[in-house]
Amino acid sequence: MTRRAEGKADSGVGATPPSVGRALAVYNLSRLLLFVASAFAVFLVTRFNGFPLLLIALLVSTPLSWFVLGRQREAMGLALEARRAQQAADKAELRRPLDETDGPRT
Repeated sequence: MTRRAEGKADSGVGATPPSVGRALAVYNLSRLLLFVASAFAVFLVTRFNGFPLLLIALLVSTPLSWFVLGRQREAMGLALEARRAQQAADKAELRRPLDETDGPRT
């Protein structure tokens, strides 16, 4: 069972969905921080600067973020999924009165 499926199974009836804005901010700021830390580490080791430093830092931080930020990525995915489900429910609720007033189309 994946973490995403486990999270759904663990959430109770009264559980509130995570905030999308907060989940996005935490994940993106964490990625940025990981990139800056990677750039600093690459600079200390190689003394590169400019474009080569940024390229190597990107190549280091991208796969590293896949493992290090897995929990934040799952939280962001769950928050986006909850928001999408809420939007679909709201859309269906708004369409219901329109569907009831429309007669058969000829």
